Parts: sequence; C-alpha cells; structure tokens
Amino acid sequence: MGIPESEQLFNANVTLAHHVATQWHNTLPQIWHEDAHSEALLALWKACLAFDPSKGFTFSTFAVQVIRNQLTMLWRKIVKGVPPICSLEDLIPSTDNGLTVEDTLVASIQMDWEFLRPALTAVDPLLTQSILDDVPQTRIAQEQGVAQATICRRLQQAKRRARHSPEFVQAFQILETFVESCRGG
Repeated sequence: MGIPESEQLFNANVTLAHHVATQWHNTLPQIWHEDAHSEALLALWKACLAFDPSKGFTFSTFAVQVIRNQLTMLWRKIVKGVPPICSLEDLIPSTDNGLTVEDTLVASIQMDWEFLRPALTAVDPLLTQSILDDVPQTRIAQEQGVAQATICRRLQQAKRRARHSPEFVQAFQILETFVESCRGG
C-alpha cells in the first residue's frame, strides 16, 4: 500500500487507535496513559503500511490487533521496569521553584519488580514466567507439551483477568505510589 493510501487510512482511524489505548487505562499506571496513546498511533501507522486487503480482513480488525500487540509490548516494558520517557525540560510536580527533570537528574532508579510476582502468579503462573522471568513462549510451550499459540492465548486471557484481579490492582497502587514518590508528589 502506498504512502498516500496509508495516510488516508491513518487519518480515518486515529479515533480507533485512541479507543484501543483507552481500554488499557485500567491496566496501566496513570503516568503511562499518554505513552499508551502514542504507542497506539505508532502501531496504527505500522498497520497502515502493512495492511494487505487481499488477505480478506477489514482494516479495523487488522489495526486493532497490531495496536493491541504494541500496547502489550508497552505493558511488558512497564512490568520489566523501563522508565517512561519524559523531556528534560518537564517541570517536576509539586515544586514551586520551577525545577525541571534536568535540574534534578541524579541517577536512574532501578526498581525491584518482585512485588508483582504474587499478583501475577495469583492470576496465572504463566504471567510470572513470561513477564518477570522473561521465558519465551516457545520454551513454555515445549515444557508444557503444547503449541506456542496455546500459550499465547492463555497469556492473553490471563492479562484480561489480571486487569480486574484485586492482587494486581493493589500491586499497581504500590507502583503508582513509588512513581509519585520519585516524582516528588
């Protein structure tokens, strides 16, 4: 598909990308919401460039899956401790003297993500293996004697359950508290 057609598809489906990103707001800490929308737009552009109408799918079906995959990768980054991207010129909240991130940047903060282990394991031990232990789906599938697609589906179902799991909600409240304390809030 050419660039002009891709641009038309992109412009016609920006709302779709924002809608899919908004569905992730309950899963992601508040600080990541803007990044989720940016990732969704990037994924929409990828979908516009890769879409092949001859495969028999509608564009929206294809685009939603590409966007969800991109947001899943963002979620994994969050759980593994990749810090959100911010500008060095961003003002630090709750400071009256206009301090910026650049003014106060001392060192990267590494967080021990083990506090998520009980919450992930409570929903499905596969989440712990896949996210915290970084075990590839293919290896999990081999160990369990099933196809990789089966593990992928099981992980997707577990992630949906995790959104409403009390243990997971509590774990992300801990995370948000930590992030706010780092930001000076």
